[in-house]
Amino acid sequence: MLTLNPSEKPGLNKAFNDAVRFVLGELGEKEHAEKGMSWRAFFVNKPFQGCRDLSFVDHNWAGGTSNIAKQAIYGIYSAEKVHRTAMGYYDSACVTSMDSRKPEDEKYGGGIILSCRIKSLGTRPVKVLLAGSGLPEDADESVMLLVPHFAGWDVTRHSLRKVFSESPNALMRACLKRYHEKK
Repeated sequence: MLTLNPSEKPGLNKAFNDAVRFVLGELGEKEHAEKGMSWRAFFVNKPFQGCRDLSFVDHNWAGGTSNIAKQAIYGIYSAEKVHRTAMGYYDSACVTSMDSRKPEDEKYGGGIILSCRIKSLGTRPVKVLLAGSGLPEDADESVMLLVPHFAGWDVTRHSLRKVFSESPNALMRACLKRYHEKK
């Protein structure tokens, strides 16, 4: 079972905070500028046969505090996105929660599975499930894509192509491009 070294968890939280600030800066809408999000991170273990094969990494609040009064409900929504993303991956190899979004049932995008190389775990890519809630839907998903980059993890090209083939999120594409331009 995969685990993240406890000394690396503050760096993951910082990556979430940096990604939220970056995405909200790119979004450029004042009404969202001070918002934050509840997030969760899991490793996807092999063979993956459902949610029992997820290894909990961490969860927290990232970003601003203008919407922190809703932290509990955003925590529930992010947990729902974890479950929905994991089951979409299990059922049909989908790697984003955009495929199963149902706004009429308050189920939105914001969950994503990425293959990443994490130095402390060796040279082979591992699958990471990230989910968050509290920002506009496209921003939630964009943060999830950028977190590994801010954490210093190497996201595989195949993984990025898979995400982009499933999600129509233009903000996510623009944020990743802008991130690499600033880097």
